[in-house]
Amino acid sequence: MGLRNGLFCGLLAIAACSSPQEEQLLEGPLEGAGIVFVSEQPSGFALDPPSADARALQEGAELVYRRGGDRIARLRVERDAELGFLRLIDTDTGLQTLHSLDLVEVGRDAPRQDGEEGAVNLPLLRLLPGDPWLLFPMWQGKEWVAEFASHAPGREPILLRVEYHCDAREMVTTPAGTFSCLRVWRAAGLAREGSELRRTSLYWYAPELGFVVRRLDDGQLLELEAILTAEEAAVERAAAGEAAATTEGEVGA
Repeated sequence: MGLRNGLFCGLLAIAACSSPQEEQLLEGPLEGAGIVFVSEQPSGFALDPPSADARALQEGAELVYRRGGDRIARLRVERDAELGFLRLIDTDTGLQTLHSLDLVEVGRDAPRQDGEEGAVNLPLLRLLPGDPWLLFPMWQGKEWVAEFASHAPGREPILLRVEYHCDAREMVTTPAGTFSCLRVWRAAGLAREGSELRRTSLYWYAPELGFVVRRLDDGQLLELEAILTAEEAAVERAAAGEAAATTEGEVGA
């Protein structure tokens, strides 16, 4: 099953087990053409998609990023092997970013809410057939172009055309350590003739971790501070809960 059909079927499966809003979000025929260009792969080394054992993508792991100099963002990893998706959940806001297991971004959800039939997700965005911000196998010098539709509540779908270029491999040092990374440029605009509006971002993917360690988007820098295993994250949450309870007790006294 190809990228386009596989991701679309996966989104339909999410719709079937999620909320009625999902079906409304996917209404309409607009779907992008998917991958429309890929540069020729040279002979030699190329990177495969990250495995389930990749340090940054293990079930329950938490990725701690510093955003804009001061703000800390924590993303918890949830893997749905049955549907073939990853959820990266912001532990502060509950906002979720959905990816395929080979890191094609397919949408975003609002925090889960308790309904009559249990916890459901409220879809904020769906990308059809997906944003392949990484397209495996990856190699230095790779270029590719994709077209996909952006669906969001309350507006007409928008068809986007995005160009990507993996132009370098370089060592990147963040508070989490030093990593060998692939650097990728992403330039997005409307998929219509004559459109000059472009939004450019730059990110560094660390194969040994399975995810990005640095990203520059709209002038804002995001850098990896730490990676916590599920066990480490649980211990930290428990300690934070105990500290909060102690503080409340002292205030009450």
